[in-house]
Amino acid sequence: MKDLLEASALSLWVAGWAALFAVPLALAGSTVLFRSRWRFLEVCFLVPLFWSPTVSGFLLLWGLSPNHALGNWLQQLGLQVVFTRWGTVLACFVVSFPLAYQACMLGRARVADELEQCSQVLGATGLFSTVTVIWPQMTGAILGAVLFVVARTLGEFGASMMVGGNIPGQTRTLPLLIYSLAESQRSDMAMFATLLSAVFGCLMYLALKRLEVRYSAA
Repeated sequence: MKDLLEASALSLWVAGWAALFAVPLALAGSTVLFRSRWRFLEVCFLVPLFWSPTVSGFLLLWGLSPNHALGNWLQQLGLQVVFTRWGTVLACFVVSFPLAYQACMLGRARVADELEQCSQVLGATGLFSTVTVIWPQMTGAILGAVLFVVARTLGEFGASMMVGGNIPGQTRTLPLLIYSLAESQRSDMAMFATLLSAVFGCLMYLALKRLEVRYSAA
């Protein structure tokens, strides 16, 4: 039971940090690239949607290796990312960011052009118009992005396994605990952990449906 509580708490902790990093960057990215001639650049961070999370994990592991520039630089600074909680956060950030970006981009597309034009006619700068007019109209999309990141992180296995490892009490999230329990043939405990994971998933679904009702009626 202690392992289950630790893994659940760690999963929620990782999900919170992943959302904290991913959603503001997704909001900024969607704002900058919307209607931009550089829109094709979004492929750089949407591509994790189209391959296995294990591939993302391996590329992160490869890039953070001391044999490569970034990993060597971090090593010189005395910073370790691989096989730490922050490595797990990084892996979950990478695989969930595309969902946050897509949610924010859809939210941006639903903002009426007239609102932005009116604010500019009244003398508002582009930045002021974005912060005070456009982003408030994207509230539903932003909250949806948070839920998508949290839901994706709570179910993440491949990338977090590669980068964070499966260290009990340190980087073992709920999906990794289920894997470890099944591997050690502790089926009853694995089923209990699976049911808990399913409960988290259902709560995310209900929150998204509630959000849909709230902002479709607004």
